[in-house]
Amino acid sequence: MIDAAIILAAAAGRYLQGNGYGWQGRALLIVAMALAAWYGPLDGVHLSWIETWSVFSLAAAGAITILAGYTDWGNWKYSFVRYTTLVWIVAVSTWQFTGREEFLYYVLIGPALTLIYYFVAEHKPAVLTKLFGNRDVAAALAGATVGALVLL
Repeated sequence: MIDAAIILAAAAGRYLQGNGYGWQGRALLIVAMALAAWYGPLDGVHLSWIETWSVFSLAAAGAITILAGYTDWGNWKYSFVRYTTLVWIVAVSTWQFTGREEFLYYVLIGPALTLIYYFVAEHKPAVLTKLFGNRDVAAALAGATVGALVLL
């Protein structure tokens, strides 16, 4: 139940940010990523400072990828580099520090966000336009995706 609430909060935060409520969306997304880190990889238990630091730095990298910067929806190469670089660096370094191979799954954030922004935002399917109008649906999908991946 808490997993679903965290994913919905991440989606709502990114949706708010993408539709004109920048600071409210950012605040909600940061809280959602912190909760996802705590209830996801840590299972609500602090075992060691290195592991806790690693998990929260991965959550921060995931949040930063969709909070900061300019998104050029049509340029998938730029988006891939933007959404993958920071998370890749943090995921590989945390894997080296902790030895937990599941941290390497976080490298999926970049490709997933690139695909969402390229296909949903740039080439918005007609069914989404019909259902949601001109709203930024890709932002909500991106937030939900990052929230779900941080919960891994």
